[in-house]
Amino acid sequence: ALLTINNGTKIDSIYSDYQGTFKYYIDPNKDYKVDINAYNFFGTDLEFNTDNMVPGVVDYLVQLYSLDAGSRIELKNIYYDLARWEIRPDAAKELDKLVSVLKEYPDLQIRLESHTDSRGADDFNMELSQKRSNSAFNYLVSKGINPDRVEHVGLGESQLVNKCDDGINCTEEEHAQNRRTVVEILKAKVTRRSKGNIFYF
Repeated sequence: ALLTINNGTKIDSIYSDYQGTFKYYIDPNKDYKVDINAYNFFGTDLEFNTDNMVPGVVDYLVQLYSLDAGSRIELKNIYYDLARWEIRPDAAKELDKLVSVLKEYPDLQIRLESHTDSRGADDFNMELSQKRSNSAFNYLVSKGINPDRVEHVGLGESQLVNKCDDGINCTEEEHAQNRRTVVEILKAKVTRRSKGNIFYF
């Protein structure tokens, strides 16, 4: 994997070893952003700061998802305003990552799934998720992605990932787990499914 590490003062690029592990010295009282990419994987990033950090070893586990057929990748930070479906700037940044992947791997065909939490009527949530999925699809197309490569569907509240169904008292964080956008790889140059790798630093 290739890591690009930015602390606001300098940018370094390093490679992990064959097991996906790597070491890097981090300075105190700095904000860090790390972009992580590997061939045939959907890249990710993480941000952290070292304010008031006690000297020692800090371990992070980072999971990358393969771009093989059958993989399901949950996009981070695809947020929408309440009961709306327009793509916000913070969501656009994550969709731009997907655009880059689709351009780098022209054999990929994907399915976009939009999910809601259980609050609100079932039919309203189904329609809302379909509008959100359509917005994400239109965004990809506007960036030059062939629409034939992208299926899109809204699934409303039909596939909750936790207990937070109608009538169940849940926290906002628990409801947020259900408001998600998932990319399924339908077709790829590599047709077998690989397990996601975990990288350590």
